[in-house]
Amino acid sequence: KSATSSASKLTRDQVRKLEDLGFVWDLKQHRWMERYRELVDFVEKYGHCHVPSNGSIGKDDVNINDDGIDYKSLQAWRGT
Repeated sequence: KSATSSASKLTRDQVRKLEDLGFVWDLKQHRWMERYRELVDFVEKYGHCHVPSNGSIGKDDVNINDDGIDYKSLQAWRGT
């Protein structure tokens, strides 16, 4: 079952509570937005969007690939 079909069985209050916790209903869209935000950060830092073909966007090799972002290296890159 998809999250959206499951959501139709929840009350509005239940949906709101899940969303308040940051629940992701559409994982594909969520991943796309995460990668988009990382590209925005890259452009702000380097002034262009020519990400190397290996997906590395920083000195700590933050990797963007079909599976998304390597979060450990992303956190190190951001200093978080």
